Amino acid sequence: MKTIKQGSIARSLSLLKMSAQMGSKFAQQKIGNWMSGEVETDSLLKAQLSLLAQELGRLKGTAMKLGQMLSIFGEHFFPPEINAVLKTLQSQSPPMEWPVIQKVLLAELGAEKLAQLEIEPKPIGAASLGQVHRAKIIVTGELIALKIQYPGVAQATQGDIKSLKLLLMPIRAAFKIDRIDDIFEEIRSMTEQELDYEQERNQYERFRERLKADPRIIVPKTFAEFSTGKVLATSFEDGVSIDSAEVSDLSAERRNGIALTFLEVYFRELFEFRSVQTDPHFGNYRIRLGEPDRLILFDFGAVREISSEFLTQYKFMIQSALAKEPDKLRDALIRLGLIRGNEDQDIADCFLELCALVIEPFDPTHATAASRELFDEQGNYRWGKSDVPNRLFRAGSELAMTFRTRLRPPPREFIFLDRKMVGVFTVLKVLDTLIQARPLLDRALATTPELEKI
Repeated sequence: MKTIKQGSIARSLSLLKMSAQMGSKFAQQKIGNWMSGEVETDSLLKAQLSLLAQELGRLKGTAMKLGQMLSIFGEHFFPPEINAVLKTLQSQSPPMEWPVIQKVLLAELGAEKLAQLEIEPKPIGAASLGQVHRAKIIVTGELIALKIQYPGVAQATQGDIKSLKLLLMPIRAAFKIDRIDDIFEEIRSMTEQELDYEQERNQYERFRERLKADPRIIVPKTFAEFSTGKVLATSFEDGVSIDSAEVSDLSAERRNGIALTFLEVYFRELFEFRSVQTDPHFGNYRIRLGEPDRLILFDFGAVREISSEFLTQYKFMIQSALAKEPDKLRDALIRLGLIRGNEDQDIADCFLELCALVIEPFDPTHATAASRELFDEQGNYRWGKSDVPNRLFRAGSELAMTFRTRLRPPPREFIFLDRKMVGVFTVLKVLDTLIQARPLLDRALATTPELEKI
């Protein structure tokens, strides 16, 4: 790409034009359905969302990022086949041409700083808000990774949000989605956070300090002299992807070790640090093969701070589920704001089943007759044969669609932890591991710092 469409007027016109087209076609379909006695709208919405995804991908920047984040929330509201259209935005990210990126670097770093670097024009990675180039510090010979923000994306955020609200009005009406403003406020907040590379550099340093004593983990160091609010310089850390052939060819023992490291990092983020990197995309992790195999952590733009109050109830929910105490579990769901109480007993029962499904890989006593065979005699779980991630997605979608007019919007923390948890489960499945994860969970729960009293 040479550039992204810039200017609030140009971007808004693109989105508003799409909104008008969607609204008109939706109205026509509704009239046609009324005259024919049909009420099916999913096929129309799917077609219109396909057009939306194409337009957001073309606009790139915050519009594309907002669409990606909306797909996360969409798992709680839209049918799977419709939300799958929004999910296509996760992979639509062509890089921008080097002259455009070079101008950003010159404006941010200045000619003197830029002269200290040898930068490879071809990017090694591209996303919705920026792309990454490998470079070398000429004096020291150190290899670094430069993450460069696309020009104009920060200025487009508010306009993109307003236009997307209008664009989604037909979908909001069709699925009776309440309090969508809260959803967009969370999207706005997280997008602005990811656009602030200075805060991301601080998060890199925080996580690097927290995890420096663990030889199994690498957090790249940052270079303040080559970093700004729109450019982030980190050490270049080479490795292979989690889903690469090199990793899948490893012995079961080594893959199990990587899986335990990955799971332990997540538990430490949640229960010890109360700061969770909420984007489980495979591109945010690499494996450096060796003795020991080391997990490399990237991208700390989407770190979510977890309040003590929320974590207290979240921990109580997990403990109640593990102990098979439905009354306490129901109390935790009420305190988390997921259900209202006795009037939502049918919804509560569905949530109880969801909790049991999440706990299943950690304890064979929670397994169904069909899934009990996934545990060996020692209680190790065969993650490679597990369909828990898919069952969680289906169960969550069915819950959302069955009770969509009665469901309360979940706490913001719950949505991102739900996304991260499914991502963690998917990584363990891809690693095809046979591990006993319950001891790790018990240790994490036992070592959680003192929280609010229940």
